[in-house]
Amino acid sequence: TWLRFEQIRIQEHSVPDWLQQVFHGPQALHGAALAGGTSGYMVLQWPDGYDLSRLSRPTAALAECTERALICTAARPEWGEGMLQLRSFAPQYGVEEDIATGSAMRVLAQYWSSRFKQLTAFQCSPEGGLLLSRHTATHGEVGGRCVSTSGGVCD
Repeated sequence: TWLRFEQIRIQEHSVPDWLQQVFHGPQALHGAALAGGTSGYMVLQWPDGYDLSRLSRPTAALAECTERALICTAARPEWGEGMLQLRSFAPQYGVEEDIATGSAMRVLAQYWSSRFKQLTAFQCSPEGGLLLSRHTATHGEVGGRCVSTSGGVCD
């Protein structure tokens, strides 16, 4: 299944000071960006090759720091061109960690567009997920095989 979206505006942002209290400890972040309105997304980029499965889930303090859902990302060049990991957290909206997040992949398609035209992302939530994206000048496309929570396959 592929979904097509208009581009979303991404703005570079400084790495927030509150990050250490939310993720318990120092973080070696490469960069940060904002997407959408005040209740949109914050992209946090770790250095290439960083294994996001080592990242602890954010604490409940996240809701006190931002209304934005967090999209954590790291390129994994050792896996191949356009390969990356992601994790998506929005406990302030009742989603401690999303399993496989198409809306986050839409943001990442735009975020990584200067480096990659196509992405393959492994969402390293406990359940895991594999998402694909393609980027054009006006749109981002997100795809993958979707499975309903009741166990049926969406075709």
